[in-house]
Amino acid sequence: MLKVGTGCEFFRLSTGSSDAPAIPPGAPLTWNLSSLPINNGKKAYKLLGLMVTIAGSMAQGASGVLIPQLKLLQLLIDSMELSNAFHGSPISPNHVKGYWLPTISYVGGGYKYASRNLGDIPSTNATFPFRWTVYIPLSMGNGVTPSHTAQLALFYLASQFTIQWQPTSVLTTYSSTSVLSSTSVRVSAVMKPVPEISVGPGVEWIDYQTTASANQSQVQLKSFGNTTQLNNTESGAGLGFAMAMSSLAGQPGAFDPANLTQVQIPFRGQINTTHIQPFLSQQDYCQGGRTFPGHAALANAQDINDFPYSFNNNVVAADGGAVPITTPVLELAGLLGLPLIPQSRNVRLSKMQVVNGDADYYLQLSSGPSGTHHTLCQQVRSWTPEFWKSAAAEIVRSGLAETVYGSTNLDWDVKMLEGDPSRVRRRKTRFLPMVLRPK
Repeated sequence: MLKVGTGCEFFRLSTGSSDAPAIPPGAPLTWNLSSLPINNGKKAYKLLGLMVTIAGSMAQGASGVLIPQLKLLQLLIDSMELSNAFHGSPISPNHVKGYWLPTISYVGGGYKYASRNLGDIPSTNATFPFRWTVYIPLSMGNGVTPSHTAQLALFYLASQFTIQWQPTSVLTTYSSTSVLSSTSVRVSAVMKPVPEISVGPGVEWIDYQTTASANQSQVQLKSFGNTTQLNNTESGAGLGFAMAMSSLAGQPGAFDPANLTQVQIPFRGQINTTHIQPFLSQQDYCQGGRTFPGHAALANAQDINDFPYSFNNNVVAADGGAVPITTPVLELAGLLGLPLIPQSRNVRLSKMQVVNGDADYYLQLSSGPSGTHHTLCQQVRSWTPEFWKSAAAEIVRSGLAETVYGSTNLDWDVKMLEGDPSRVRRRKTRFLPMVLRPK
């Protein structure tokens, strides 16, 4: 989330009546962003994302089931939304679901979770307090400077952040005697002051869905790159990350990756292959590699409980039963999904593949698929000329331009880490941030 500088600033949000409300099962909670500051002296604030801390107590009865900490997110959260921003709705309840948060938060946070592993909730008949912080990205956590893909706090002053909570029945269906109590939710905006006025590309997460047919390998991506909840964006999108999501860990995907036998991704130039493991190796390399744990006396010490594997893959069988794995598990078992387009830690906006229109890929399975295919993508979008014109007008109207520059006679310029933008092809600068500078 932060690669340079000395840190961010955090501004707690309020629902209007409380800044630490209790969870209302089956109902929404909404926080207003109207109180956000837009500058710190002559520095403009950029909003990188939101930190959400959920706390409470979980009473486990005689028939309680072990609850992994990441599983708790989908047991409590149905969906999230950030609406009415100047540039649209960067978080959509149609695409940002509780069951996607382990992927969205981890990838969007720069291959980090916002909380350390604080332990799962045991199945023991007792009451266990918990506290879990999850990062909701509004920018790309990877890259040299993540704030380059963030928007001005100014653009969010009219927006609201909403969490739709799951009804109590979702928890009790998973663990019949579990009882939630003493809950509270805190939300803070993650803000970074910068000595300029810059605007990044649009960043959003989109869940492309298509019905799965038995024995059909084709997965269609309709309007690929053109499904968006943002306003005034150009046709097509850069792909920052894409994963074919599985049916494991409570996700609604159409397949179990353990059944994969062949993969083909034409829009990536990936020919049909029966060698699936390199897709996982590539994702590991992009995350920075893994430290091999060395000799393990017990088979259940395998290094398969971190992304892209489902939570607690070592000790939780399938989706919840606390059954220790006592025999080796092949590396395709227990995956949250198959990484189609991984994202490197040093991802560059100038290197994004652009997709613009219908596409497809192919998954050959020994069993399945069934239900609905879900392809979860992080998209990067460029803005139209109308956006840049209206954004400049809003920046001047708010007084931010006068505060930061002491001038309202400004013009947009491409922001590059190095090099002369005039000597770079337009397609390379399409998703780069723009900075508003005095003429």
